[in-house]
Amino acid sequence: MRKIKFISLTLLILFLFSLGISQTPLIKPVSIKWTDLKDVLITTVATGDVAYYDGANWINLAVGSNGEILTLAAGVPSWAGAGGALPASTTQYATLVADNSGGWVEETGFLINSGNVTTGGWTGTI
Repeated sequence: MRKIKFISLTLLILFLFSLGISQTPLIKPVSIKWTDLKDVLITTVATGDVAYYDGANWINLAVGSNGEILTLAAGVPSWAGAGGALPASTTQYATLVADNSGGWVEETGFLINSGNVTTGGWTGTI
């Protein structure tokens, strides 16, 4: 069996008619235009906008500002500052190598709290 590549829907339909197939195939082009989404009531869109479904309606979330990241707040997408600081109290499961009174120790679990590191019974400042 030979494979035939069609460059248009019109050529495909003509080919099918030439084989005696008179029914229109169930093939249609896919469109990514906002206007093709009939149930979406978004009147204006801009570059960077995000559409999401809130359970009842499609919502347009306008583009965020430079430096913001897309995040979830109670399950709803929103833009927020990227930050960069750790929360006030965060348990880390990594390896920390530090000077402990003249010797080096290796810890695998430690706590960072308001700039202080606590591990193995000692506390240091970041």
